[in-house]
Amino acid sequence: MLERGIAHFEQGRRGPALAAFNQHLVVNPGSTAAYYNRAQVYFAMDSFQLALADLKFTEPDFAAKANYWQLLGRVLIKLEKYQDALAALDKALELNFLDRDAFLNRGYCYYKLGFVEKAIADYDAALKLDPSLPEGYYNRALAYRVQKNDSAALADLDKVIILSPPFLKARLERGNILFEMGAYAMAIEDYDSYINVYTDDALALNNRGLAHSRTNQHLEAIDDFSVAIEIMPDRGRFYFNRATERFFLKEFEAAIADFSKSIELLEDPSEAYYFRGKLYYENKMYDKAVDDLKIAHELKPDDRRATDLLFSARMVLFLSRYWIYLIAIVLLAINGIRLYRRNKTFVR
Repeated sequence: MLERGIAHFEQGRRGPALAAFNQHLVVNPGSTAAYYNRAQVYFAMDSFQLALADLKFTEPDFAAKANYWQLLGRVLIKLEKYQDALAALDKALELNFLDRDAFLNRGYCYYKLGFVEKAIADYDAALKLDPSLPEGYYNRALAYRVQKNDSAALADLDKVIILSPPFLKARLERGNILFEMGAYAMAIEDYDSYINVYTDDALALNNRGLAHSRTNQHLEAIDDFSVAIEIMPDRGRFYFNRATERFFLKEFEAAIADFSKSIELLEDPSEAYYFRGKLYYENKMYDKAVDDLKIAHELKPDDRRATDLLFSARMVLFLSRYWIYLIAIVLLAINGIRLYRRNKTFVR
């Protein structure tokens, strides 16, 4: 049954493999080989806690084998226990210093723990062992991004795209870098390649929407933000981004509705208050403009935009409410001057 289970697993039949290992363990409850192989099946089925439990039964016979520590490290990574995974992968590399995947996975642990230079060193080692490893270039590109070394990151992502065109996450990440560099049209091309396959990635849709906005494709931007909102309706930034496009197109009511929704959802709604206040101001709704701009100013006192527009809105509101009194005061002042002059003339 053990051999049958291994054969099933190698041929991609996880269910029959699991059943075979289970039957073998009923007859041979102390079979460490069955636990190890069943752990591989559980790992392939994303049942990481079960895989970890089986590996604990496996350790006595398999602790001296690099494959055991490699698998344990990968399971611990999936469980986000990076420090423990690091220790397991260290042992794997002590037993086999030519283990490409151990370097790759240990580099990932270092990256997640914030040791970026060590991560890059491990990715370098993995790529030295296998220069055609797309994951190595991709992971190293992410580490370079942390170091603000975008040129090196771009070079690695270019290699990934050449080596493995289906590795579309590389297109997404390259699109993000190109966007930050101001190459918006090129970024859109990369976003298109990614989104054509991963149609439900709201963050990617939002990023493409921003790129469309920068290239004055405002309707396309609104479409992207709208789809992103359908996928993630609780993301305030998506509403804010769509509102700014509608603001630009003078779709005031729709823009105000989106700014209002973003105010509900954003942790820092100061910008949303400012732009909604600006919309109210431009539509001569000065009471509401003052209310919003006052909040925007209170949230960010150093933002001169909100401060200046708040002053203007208050002045316009004051004049609109009290213009008749101002005229009366001016007229009284004029009459007072006339009377003064007359009285002065009479006295002489």
